[in-house]
Amino acid sequence: MRTPKVSTSFLSYTDANLETKAQLILASMTGNPAFANHIPTLAELQAAVAQYSTDLVAAAALGRTNVATKTPGVKYWKTY
Repeated sequence: MRTPKVSTSFLSYTDANLETKAQLILASMTGNPAFANHIPTLAELQAAVAQYSTDLVAAAALGRTNVATKTPGVKYWKTY
């Protein structure tokens, strides 16, 4: 049996896959007693997921401003 590993990088994820992974992480942490005092807080994580999802939808139009707005969200997720 393989030893499970914690993912320490999200660099290989596409934007859409990163959104899906972020939502999975949020759902897995919500109500989980093992993550009672984590950093960032659950509220911060939820806000970041919501903002990234909104920015990703806006960036689909490929407007320069929309894509630029999404970029900080990508950097946020790829630093954890």
